[in-house]
Amino acid sequence: MEGPPSLQGQSASLVLVAGIVWLLNGLHCAPDKGANSKRLMDALLPHVDREDADPDILAYGSPTRDDGVDSEDEDLLPTIRRRGDEMYTLPSYGYGMVFTRMICVGPDYPVPRLHNDGSALHPKSFAYFFKVPIEEVRNNIVSSQIRRPANANRVSNKTRRTPIYFDYAAAEDNTFVRPVEFNFAAEGCYIRPIPVDKGPDAEIPMEVVSDEEDIDVMLTNLWYQFALDITSRCSNSKGAHTESHIVLDPDARLHVTPDTYKNRNLAAYFRDCQWKVVSEHEWLTIFNLLFPMPGQKLSASAQNYAQMRYYLDWASILQRSVPDSIFKMRTALKKKFDEFYWMPHACKDRVWKTRYMGSYTKSSGFPRNEPCPVIAIAPRSQPPLWMPIA
Repeated sequence: MEGPPSLQGQSASLVLVAGIVWLLNGLHCAPDKGANSKRLMDALLPHVDREDADPDILAYGSPTRDDGVDSEDEDLLPTIRRRGDEMYTLPSYGYGMVFTRMICVGPDYPVPRLHNDGSALHPKSFAYFFKVPIEEVRNNIVSSQIRRPANANRVSNKTRRTPIYFDYAAAEDNTFVRPVEFNFAAEGCYIRPIPVDKGPDAEIPMEVVSDEEDIDVMLTNLWYQFALDITSRCSNSKGAHTESHIVLDPDARLHVTPDTYKNRNLAAYFRDCQWKVVSEHEWLTIFNLLFPMPGQKLSASAQNYAQMRYYLDWASILQRSVPDSIFKMRTALKKKFDEFYWMPHACKDRVWKTRYMGSYTKSSGFPRNEPCPVIAIAPRSQPPLWMPIA
């Protein structure tokens, strides 16, 4: 599909995709009528009034649970559906053939979709057909647009997306409120509304801007997600039985914040690493790779970037921002980035590189040529400390 990621990821388009697969599978065997398929039929097929309906044209035979199931949650399946004022309806095979609801195509609809009539696919059914939640599908759509395509014959072995940042401080203390780190709205910056197609049934955006759409809240969440993602993508030593390059246990890795990267004692984070105080130009290059400008695409072989949630969120923000807002956001992010003492020395093909670098220094005492993370120390900084924490 072509068109903005927001349109590709809209529910009406994704239900159509699932429906096409369901229909194609029905060409070589009887259409699946389990619990999740019933939910799909409910969202995909045209409906008839339940009262006095001809049982022969009802999509799943009758309004009762009379078919095999494909999940353990059959009890959650609604046996009837309400549409409009006091109208109860059921999906049907009108005229003895399988039709879908009206499909919107043409110049006004950059991405084909079903007509918006309030139908939606249950989250469990969505995960059944797509194997992942809807947000993961939308992330994959954004990822596909920021990466040049690889060889079509190559099978991907990329790992799953990084975990979502969770504010443990707020969870442990009900009175704690994480401060908003930015003030872009006061400077006239804004996030443009999510694009909608021009069809007469297009959903009308809400007039009130929610926290999710507030530019300052969005960038604050992105900043903390960035801190978590950098640690989440740290490389491991070769061999399943070797120790990790970093000393943080799984729980500590989930508690990483931007302050983690301000600590001069590298031994509090690394088991082994090689470091160098970099120049202003090198530091800026790392920032530009981690927070790219619009239109900057990853190579097909790039690692780490497309698996990080913040990077995909940043790509979405860029698509919905005007140039002046992008300049102000990147300026403010660079100012906060400059508060870090260290960062992985990111390059074009990966965030974390581990090959031996002759011009870098080791403080861990491990063999000089043993591969380990390459770390950039912020310009004009003092050399790092190495004080292992017992």
